[in-house]
Amino acid sequence: MRAIGGIIESISDTDTTVLIRGESGVGKDLIARAVHRASTRRDGPFVKVNCAAIPQDLLESQLFGHEKGAFTGAHRRKFGQFEYANKGTLFLDEIAELPLALQAKLLHVLQDFRFSRVGGHGVIDVDARVIAATNRDLEAAMTRGLFREDLYYRLNVVEIRVPPLRERRDEIPALAVHFLAKFNAQYGRKKQLSPETIARLQEYPWSGNVRELENAVRRLVVLTDGEQAVEALVAPRRNSAIAEAARATISEGLRDIARRGAREAERKALGEVLDRVHWNRAEASRILKVSYKTLTADSFSKSRGRPDAGPRLMLGVALKTLTKRYGDLAAVEGLSLDVAPGELVSLLGPSGCGKTTTLRLVAGFLQPEAGEIWVGERCLSSPASVVPPERRRMAMIFQSYALWPHMTVAQNVAYGLRFKSGITRADRDRRVAEMLRVVQLAGYEPRYPGELSGGQQQRVAVARALVVEPEILLLDEPLSNLDANLREEMRFEIRRLHEAFGITTLYVTHDQAEAMVISDRVAVLNRGRVEQVGTAEDLFRRPRTRFVAEFIGRTNLIDAVTAEPGIAACGSLRLRLASRDAAIAAPIVVSIRPHEIELLTAGRTAPAGANVLAGTVQRTSYLGARRRRCASPPEIRSP
Repeated sequence: MRAIGGIIESISDTDTTVLIRGESGVGKDLIARAVHRASTRRDGPFVKVNCAAIPQDLLESQLFGHEKGAFTGAHRRKFGQFEYANKGTLFLDEIAELPLALQAKLLHVLQDFRFSRVGGHGVIDVDARVIAATNRDLEAAMTRGLFREDLYYRLNVVEIRVPPLRERRDEIPALAVHFLAKFNAQYGRKKQLSPETIARLQEYPWSGNVRELENAVRRLVVLTDGEQAVEALVAPRRNSAIAEAARATISEGLRDIARRGAREAERKALGEVLDRVHWNRAEASRILKVSYKTLTADSFSKSRGRPDAGPRLMLGVALKTLTKRYGDLAAVEGLSLDVAPGELVSLLGPSGCGKTTTLRLVAGFLQPEAGEIWVGERCLSSPASVVPPERRRMAMIFQSYALWPHMTVAQNVAYGLRFKSGITRADRDRRVAEMLRVVQLAGYEPRYPGELSGGQQQRVAVARALVVEPEILLLDEPLSNLDANLREEMRFEIRRLHEAFGITTLYVTHDQAEAMVISDRVAVLNRGRVEQVGTAEDLFRRPRTRFVAEFIGRTNLIDAVTAEPGIAACGSLRLRLASRDAAIAAPIVVSIRPHEIELLTAGRTAPAGANVLAGTVQRTSYLGARRRRCASPPEIRSP
C-alpha cells in the first residue's frame, strides 16, 4: 500500500484520469477518496456513481441529466452527476457495467468535457476529474467486444492496482483494530481482540477482502460470543488449507489422479461453455448434454468470479435474529431461519405474523433494526448497511403478478434481461421462448396480460422471475387471487418448476394445504417469531406448541397433566399417550386429530389399547365426501 500512497502523492497536483483495479471489497472506494483528498480539488465535491446499481435505461440521465419532457416521467429539468461534480471529482465505480452505447458518449465527454443533457440541444461545459474503478478483467472484456478499447486507453492514464488482502496480511492487525474501535463506538461495546484471534485473522484467506474482514469484526462486536463466531469463520478455511497441504505430501494412485483430472477438466469445460452462452444455464445444459437440474445441483459448487474456482448457483439463506419494528410494534422479533441451497421453505402463518415483512427484509426493501441476512458468504442486510434489491441477484413474484399491461407476454418476460449486460437480442429472444415453453405458454408471446386468465398471468410472472436466473426466488402469496381449482393446479405447477430448476426459494402463504404441497420445509410464524420449522409431516404429527397444533390442520386440544409414564389425566379422564417422555405431574397439552377418532355404535368394541370416551353428538355437518360430527364427552369441558 506504500506504493499506492506514492502514486497518489505523485499525481496530487494533476487532473489526470485514474483507473483503480482490484477484487471486490479491497477498498477501491477509499483509494478514490484518498486521490480526491490529496488533489487540488479537495475542497470541491466528490460524487460517486455506481454504474452497476443503476438500471441501464436510467444511467444516461443519471450521468448527464435531462430536460423537461425528454421522456415519459421527466416532469422537470434534472442535473446529472457530471454537473454536480463540477470543480470536484466524479468517481465511476463498476465502470465495466456501462452499456456500449453509453461508453461511446462517455468517451466523447472525456475528450473535451462537454456534453448535452438527454433531450437537450445546448452544450454544457464541466470541469471535473474522473476516477474509474472495476473488479473485471477489462482486457478480456475488450476481446469479447463488451468494453471499448478507445475508452479503456482514455481511462487508463494512471492505473492503481489494489492487491487483495491475502497478499498484504501484515495490514490485517491494523485494519482489525481500526474496525474494532469503530464498531465499539457505534454499538457502545468494549470488545477486545486477543492475540490468538489476530493470529487467526492473519491466517484466513479473506476472499471477500477488507469488506469481509470488516463484517467479521462487526460480528465479533455485536454478538455475545463474538470470539467464537470469528473462530467458526476462520477454522474451516484454515483446517481445509492444512488438509490440502497434507494431501499434497501423499502420493496419489493412478485412479485418484484420473478422477482429479476429470473434475478439473469438467470444471474448465463448464466455465468455458457458460462464458460462451453468457451464463444461460439452460443453453449450457443443452450443449453439455445434461439436464438443467443436474447442471444446477452438481456443477455450481464454488464461488463465481474467482480465478481458482468454478461458478456457483445454489446458495443458502441465513436469517440471524432479525428484528423489524414499526413504532412500539415488533413485526419481526429475533427471527432466525436457515434455508439450505436449493431448498423451498414456506413462511406460513396468520395475517400479521410477520411473514411478508420477513420476505421484504430478505428482498432488501426494508432494513432490520437488529440481526443480519446472509446469502452464501455475503452479508446483505444489517442495521448498518443494506445491499439494494437490484444487486441481490434475487427475483420476486408478487401477489398481484405486477405485469406491465401495455407489454406483450414476451416483452414482460424479457424485461429483466434488459438490465443484464452481454446479452444480445437473439440471446434474449431465445431465452424468453425457452422459458415460456417451460411454463407451458409457448405461442403466447404476442398476447397482452388482459387477454390471459389469472393462471396464465401467474405463469408469465413466474417465467419473468426465472428467466434472469436468480440465486434466490421470493414469492409473496402468489396464488391468493386465484379460484380454488386453479390454485390447486398452480400448487403442483410451482412444485414442478422448483424441482426442475432447484433455485433456493422462500414462499409466503397463509394457506396450510398450499405450504404442505409445495414446500421442502415449512416455517410456522406467530407474532414475528418462528414457532417451529420442519417438514409438513413433522409439523402435523409432532407439533411442538399449541399454536402449531391448532394452525396445522384441525385438532382437539385437551389440557392435562402426566399421571404416570405414558398416561395423561384430565379430571377423572385417563388417556394413553403416544409418548412416554413427559415428566410426572408436568402440565401437558394432548392433541387428538379428527381422523384419529372413530365413532363406536352399539355392538362394536374398541381395538385393544385404544382410548375410549363416552359422549354425546351435538351437531353434524355435511361436507360432501364426509361428515363432521361434534361430540362432547362429559369429562371434558367445552372451551
